[in-house]
Amino acid sequence: MSLSSVFSTTYGQVLVAKLCLVVLATGVALAARVAGRRPERLARAGMLVRVESAVLVVVIAVSAVLVSAPPVGNRMAAAPPPARGLEVPLGALAGQVGVVAAASDGQLVVRLSTPRRGDYYAPDEQQQYNLSGAVAAGDEDRVLTFRACGEGCFTTAVDWRAGENVVTLRAAADGWRGGVVALVVPWPAQRAATELARVVKVMRAINGFTVYEAVTSDTTQRLPAPQRLDLAGEFFMAQEPYASGVAPLAVRIARDGEPVQLALGFPAASTTVRLTLDDQGRISEETLTDGSHLIHRRFVYP
Repeated sequence: MSLSSVFSTTYGQVLVAKLCLVVLATGVALAARVAGRRPERLARAGMLVRVESAVLVVVIAVSAVLVSAPPVGNRMAAAPPPARGLEVPLGALAGQVGVVAAASDGQLVVRLSTPRRGDYYAPDEQQQYNLSGAVAAGDEDRVLTFRACGEGCFTTAVDWRAGENVVTLRAAADGWRGGVVALVVPWPAQRAATELARVVKVMRAINGFTVYEAVTSDTTQRLPAPQRLDLAGEFFMAQEPYASGVAPLAVRIARDGEPVQLALGFPAASTTVRLTLDDQGRISEETLTDGSHLIHRRFVYP
């Protein structure tokens, strides 16, 4: 705690009161022990012991108040309002900072994350994030005003325009390399649960194909050369988060006349997937983000 927080917050003020009472109880206890060494002061020693006991009871009461007071730096931010209507999931990696965005009617919620350091079973260390951005629809650019909705969580009101809305976000986190990402939010989007189930069925039936895969955990560095993988459809689909043909969020984000694109969201795992389909309903490209990695795949069929 900073010195200013000690005297300007409820937690700090209660903590100071408790410390003063502990010092008082210690002083009374010391006086009682000194008085108890002299027979002529035994009566006074008994009185001091009773005062010490009373002060310690007050210390326990103040401790209960202290436990109930919110610690400095852990003030709960207001949660974002629930999504209204269809939610469009989008993901990216800004440097080393994971970006997961959810666009719904009238609002945009962005959650930032960084890789874990040290013991994965230990509690997360508090991370400081910063986010700014703008949205462009047609020829108009509008600056977005974000408010915090928890650690790494930001929300803002957005009046989505029909067509493609390009959202530019600048994300930063203390101790990590941040960056700028651009997300295209088509509006309005369409539900794609049926299309996703069809894609999974088609891919499982393919005996073999080639995947060129590139993986990075830092987009400020050059993307590594893609690795060639020769896979069977059944094996590949078993590794995917949408292997069951179902996703918590599944929307179609391509306009008519363009290659079909599906955006999938798995909020509990902070994972998003964007699929581009060919004219036979097979996956031609896939971009997957999981908060600390960005994986891009290109598919080639015999």
